[in-house]
Amino acid sequence: MISKEIIFKTFSEMGLSSNDVVMIHGDAGPAAQIKCNAGESQLAEFIRILVCFFSNGTVLVPSFTYSSIKNESFDPLLTESKVGLFSEYFRHYSGVTRSSHPIFSFSVYGKNKDKYIDTSLNDCFGVGTTFDEFYKANGKILCIGCSLDRSTFIHYVEQKINVSYRYFKNFQSSVITNGSKHELVTRYFVRDLNLDTSTELSLLKTNALSSNKLIESNLGRFPVTSISAHDFFYIANELYKTNPYSLINQRICNG
Repeated sequence: MISKEIIFKTFSEMGLSSNDVVMIHGDAGPAAQIKCNAGESQLAEFIRILVCFFSNGTVLVPSFTYSSIKNESFDPLLTESKVGLFSEYFRHYSGVTRSSHPIFSFSVYGKNKDKYIDTSLNDCFGVGTTFDEFYKANGKILCIGCSLDRSTFIHYVEQKINVSYRYFKNFQSSVITNGSKHELVTRYFVRDLNLDTSTELSLLKTNALSSNKLIESNLGRFPVTSISAHDFFYIANELYKTNPYSLINQRICNG
């Protein structure tokens, strides 16, 4: 079992601090190790510990729904997250506010959260989006119990450097706010289905570790990794320059 003290010590040793802006990709698994009173939710306690550590910062957790792609209306208050139990629990945590992006919404807690909520709905990864604000703040990507491949920030990088294996596509979007439906168009840098564009960041991870930009640790039996947005962007961009498939599975398919 792991305690609040162990989590705090691990994060501090990883160079994380209470005033960080963090984008957390998390699985529910690590919460099963949390010490809490009988009858209490271990996942809820895990989330409470996380927001307590980043008490002077901002925590962003993906609550993606892909609603526009599926021709569904998106209601930030009611539409369930499609990216796991951790995400859905965090969405309901007291003090969390969710952005209104109809494809890539975020649940946000903490200081200056409006900066990451009141963002562009007309693009997924471009200027003025939550991803863009996160990059400008040089936030830290924190993966808890999951692979670095889960980091959706890679798609911000891909759009910013205009990778060859993605292209822009517009989606009609419907967003429900306070019971009223608003129609808009959202631009998404979608993948070329003629290639295996599944995210594959083993090269990025190797380079980031060798340059001490990626920090690894463990919470019990689960891995934890952290890297800053600027370092992630720089390394990914340099890799793309050497091989246009260096960030996707097509590189492996090509041998």
